[in-house]
Amino acid sequence: MKKLLILLTAFMMIMTINVSIASDVKISISDASIPEFTVTLNGQKIESGRRQFPLLVYKDITYFPMTYHDCRFLGLETAWDDETKTLSIEKKNITCAYRDYDIDFDTLRNDYLSVCSFNIIVNGKEITNSKEEYPLLTFRDVTYFPLTWRFAHDEFGWEYSFDNEAGLKINSSNPKTETVNLPNISGSAIFDGEYYYYNGKSGDANVIYAAFHERIDDAYVIHQLPDTNLSRSASFIKSSDGIYIKYWAGTSPVMSTQKFYKLDAENRTAEEKKPDSYVYSAHGYSEIEVRNGEITVFCENPYFDSATKITYTKNGESYEMPDLPGRVRVGCRSVNGKFYDRTPENECIKIFGDKIYFMAYDYETEGYESGIYAIDTNKNTVEKIIDKAEGAFHVYSGWVAAMQPNSTMIVYGNGGSLYRYLEVTGVSKLIYDGSERPDMVMLASRGGYDIYACMKSLDGARTIVLSSFGAYGDGLSVAKEIFSTNTGTYVSSGDIFMAVYTAGESPDDEVRLFVPGYNEIAGEKVDFRCSDAASWVSICDNYMLYGTDGKVVKVNLEK
Repeated sequence: MKKLLILLTAFMMIMTINVSIASDVKISISDASIPEFTVTLNGQKIESGRRQFPLLVYKDITYFPMTYHDCRFLGLETAWDDETKTLSIEKKNITCAYRDYDIDFDTLRNDYLSVCSFNIIVNGKEITNSKEEYPLLTFRDVTYFPLTWRFAHDEFGWEYSFDNEAGLKINSSNPKTETVNLPNISGSAIFDGEYYYYNGKSGDANVIYAAFHERIDDAYVIHQLPDTNLSRSASFIKSSDGIYIKYWAGTSPVMSTQKFYKLDAENRTAEEKKPDSYVYSAHGYSEIEVRNGEITVFCENPYFDSATKITYTKNGESYEMPDLPGRVRVGCRSVNGKFYDRTPENECIKIFGDKIYFMAYDYETEGYESGIYAIDTNKNTVEKIIDKAEGAFHVYSGWVAAMQPNSTMIVYGNGGSLYRYLEVTGVSKLIYDGSERPDMVMLASRGGYDIYACMKSLDGARTIVLSSFGAYGDGLSVAKEIFSTNTGTYVSSGDIFMAVYTAGESPDDEVRLFVPGYNEIAGEKVDFRCSDAASWVSICDNYMLYGTDGKVVKVNLEK
């Protein structure tokens, strides 16, 4: 296999020259050249002749630029320690969108190469550059590695090949990203596996475009938004029956109304309709609807401080929830004695089996502490099953065997900690002790046996993601931290996955976009880590889109 190393030389020249150069000697760029053969990285063709940091051929061997984005695009994470003058490079499950560093550099004049004189560590192993047969070089303040079998294959895990027709191809084992060029895009987008839907401009109008994935250049307008300051863009909603948009129409926050439309790209229509899970609010009035299978629950709040009137339908029959004592309203109002109402109200309602679970607080109790209630649709009864619960909560099946069919589990937060409630026993058990940070609130959670939860501090300065606490039956499980950041983050959730991402720059955080989850089709865990700072994220089934540096990037989380 090591014979493949020979193929990486310029025009298939055999590497026979032993390079031995002192680190204080500058090398004339005239001794190097830009490859004339085609270079392809993870399917992306590279125009080395126009790049600020091109691949270089020196002493008959190809050198690769270890730029920030090139490294992460190929699954390497770099770090520089200024105090010790040490460059560390490590193979990790990291990725990013491709950046071409294309600023039309058409000449190498007045530039030079030099042998790296600083410390270099690769996968924890120190490199003695002065003894390297093919030393690491510096060009335009970027470190260049020789594409030897030892580095490219053994250390970086790259697969590569070379021939006269296809040129040099390098493929890494990290998750792959694909840049999508959507015409006239001006905001967020979503992809359902066949069609892209996105906010765009058509002349001066704000519109929603649709484009078939194999004919993106033939994108067409499917809906035009009203010409008001409140409706410059729409939000996308993944529903069980397709893709919806939501936006405000009107002249001011007071004189406005919320609009929902179902998009049909194939028939090029947009039908005014509400999705199976939504929150509508205007002028003190609000309503929530959540649908799952044969059960639909509808919540109505006539005023800001009114109790929630809950009705539901099952198999076409309508029911009213029995009255509860007090003035109970769906939502999360208080966390650890502090005002908090940022949990989306539709996230406070879960339909699971024949029961409707909802989080609510009582205006007539001190502190507005919220708890979790359960409606048994078979009996049309309601009871409070958890006294204190904060933020979002997650319901899942704790046991699928016939011996214990009713062991529904609920994961919820309280005082910075996470608890798991087993309905068949009515007992809550601690699975994550966050008592040192009582201001942490659960934002979202996904999964079945393998559960993933995201928690965030009230001040937005701390986020953690936890996993592995989906034990069956009454077995106790402990949540462990798998990702954390000290910068403000957001969460975008799909039916299976949730994405935790930082909007804008996030200094000192290598991972800026993180998606944990379990791929039910492949039967394996998903761990997507990306260094891109996302301005928006959307998830539809296994597909994720995100915006970064003016690009739209697609990731198939199934692969």
